[in-house]
Amino acid sequence: MKSLVPAAIIGFGIAVVLVIIAMSLSSGQSAQDKCKETSTAMTGYVSCLAAIECAKTFPGNERLQASCVKTSLGQ
Repeated sequence: MKSLVPAAIIGFGIAVVLVIIAMSLSSGQSAQDKCKETSTAMTGYVSCLAAIECAKTFPGNERLQASCVKTSLGQ
């Protein structure tokens, strides 16, 4: 059970990042700027940038985006 907690936190962090990216891209704000503003210890700037690339690669498919981010970060 303990090993599931970090995975759940990482999964939640990825979901939050994907939502932030979707909002920032629709508002016209640079995604990199949004990453700088919103990166935390949980999500981090690198995972935010990975999420941007995954969002561009799999537009509109959150499941593939999350899988892409996990793969990019070696999760």
